[in-house]
Amino acid sequence: MSKRRSNSRTKQEAEVRNRAVHVIARMRRTGISLTAAARDEGIDPRTVRHYVGADLKELADGQIVPTKADQRERRMLVLTSRGMAPVK
Repeated sequence: MSKRRSNSRTKQEAEVRNRAVHVIARMRRTGISLTAAARDEGIDPRTVRHYVGADLKELADGQIVPTKADQRERRMLVLTSRGMAPVK
């Protein structure tokens, strides 16, 4: 049995989280529903709620919409003269 640190993520978990973040971005960009955005990204809406539920809110009529913005840190790579470099 392999050991891993409790705060580390597997590649699969990172991929699922990334897809969930893409669902939120698609909802913000296009205004489509959680279900439609999740279907487009190939992920279950319940999984999106699990990973990025803090970025969703439920309106009085029951509609789920994304918050206007979030404070999530994202890694970004920029091409430099030495190759790709991460930027915070």
